[in-house]
Amino acid sequence: MAAPLDGARILVTGGSGFIGVSVIASLKEAGAEVRNVDRRPPAGDVPTVLGDLRDPGVVDRAVTNDLDGVIHLAARTSVLESVRHPSETTDENVVVTAALLERARREGARQPDLGLVEGLDRHHHRSGGRHRRAAYRRGVPTTPAAVSGRRLR
Repeated sequence: MAAPLDGARILVTGGSGFIGVSVIASLKEAGAEVRNVDRRPPAGDVPTVLGDLRDPGVVDRAVTNDLDGVIHLAARTSVLESVRHPSETTDENVVVTAALLERARREGARQPDLGLVEGLDRHHHRSGGRHRRAAYRRGVPTTPAAVSGRRLR
């Protein structure tokens, strides 16, 4: 029986990071051919485009027409850093995402199926004194929180 992603070509942005390393390992285990793009070299043996995604040349080298999917994990994730450096955070998180989507569109990608990782309230619940976190699921509305942690509504 073939692996679920047998032969799929997947780009992982931020694949050298804490989550990215695990995502790449899981994708490879599922049979995918994985490419990484990151500012840091990868921990394992995976083809990598080294560079900053704010550089259009890096985006062009990473997002090619042979890809079947992109998992975008590269981001500035620190709330404190986003307060200290809002313009840089916007560039790294919003502008880079737009550039990746535009490049994928130009390369003929199908309509993307986006699941945002950072900046979403992952539905934290208090249950029996324990916190549990519901996984992101398509169709489940998210509730963004302000920097202070209060709900934005």
